[in-house]
Amino acid sequence: MKKRIQKIAHKGKAPLSVCILAGLLSAICFVSVSTAENAKVNEISGTENAQKNETTGAENTQKADDMYNSAAEPKNERKRNSSDNTADAESGKDDTKDSGSDSNKDGSLDETPVTDLDKAVGLAVLSRNEGRYSQGECAAEGHIILDQKTGKDGQVTVYALTMYGEYAFHDNYFIKDSGTGSIPAVIRFSYDDRTGYVLNDYQLPMDGGEYSKSIRGSMGIPEHLWDICISPDEESIKNLDRQEQRYAKRYLKTIGREAPVGRYSDTGHPLLTDAGVSIQVSNKLCDASKYRNSFQYYPDWIGNLERIEDGVRYVYEMALDKKAGEIIYTKSVYDTGEIIEKFAIDMETGEEL
Repeated sequence: MKKRIQKIAHKGKAPLSVCILAGLLSAICFVSVSTAENAKVNEISGTENAQKNETTGAENTQKADDMYNSAAEPKNERKRNSSDNTADAESGKDDTKDSGSDSNKDGSLDETPVTDLDKAVGLAVLSRNEGRYSQGECAAEGHIILDQKTGKDGQVTVYALTMYGEYAFHDNYFIKDSGTGSIPAVIRFSYDDRTGYVLNDYQLPMDGGEYSKSIRGSMGIPEHLWDICISPDEESIKNLDRQEQRYAKRYLKTIGREAPVGRYSDTGHPLLTDAGVSIQVSNKLCDASKYRNSFQYYPDWIGNLERIEDGVRYVYEMALDKKAGEIIYTKSVYDTGEIIEKFAIDMETGEEL
């Protein structure tokens, strides 16, 4: 089995409603501070690198924490069904995935008007990516506004670098389980004092060989931004990572938990084949339909992951007992250790014992 960071959405993760407090509200309360970090934008026109104005890191962190802690619960929450693990997208998400553009059907980012552009961009990133990746406990985003313009019709167009991640517990690490790398986006809003910023359109580059062409052409990105959109510099990527991880750290505080926060690659994720199990048996275990329905929720590495189901946190673990010649799968309650399910697979044949 292969390690993976960007998984195709299979709706196989269970939600936790408090994540929205750390997801949407962190966007509302943090984004205006997050982009104040140094993000140097290289322009092909040969102009000097533009630097974001910033206050001290300590002041930024304190301000973001104060805003986050005092914010009201969002009215427009991510809707999830814990029994079938399906998710409805937040307003602003279009089901068209391959056109490179999303339009907001009901015209709202949130029921509460958003009057800060940074906050509006953060909400748009969360909304656009909701439901497109395997869902973790906490949705997080990062963005850097590279440029913006206001048209004669009053429409505000934002050119930004964006990043999105779904965070989950793997082997007691809180890591980015799925999501995106740095992706340029063209985001368009209308604005008035009554409604605030309203998302009109969210455009992404086309896939594959059309990626660079769409950045230089159909997306309408100014020429001086082409280089950084196609090949973001290391500092910008680190900036986006930091923004994302701050969401995750604040979420951990809301559930009273301490854990290292990072990327998928930060943990070992040892595979069965690394421990001497044949590739044939390993591949056989990929066929979830051969076993029970819940088999798909177990990790595909020797270790554990956590899921929230009907408000209860469970630990799904795969272990290898070489002495007994068994691959052991165990589902237990996180708080009590009570074993809910346990079964074993012969490590030589791949058959259930």
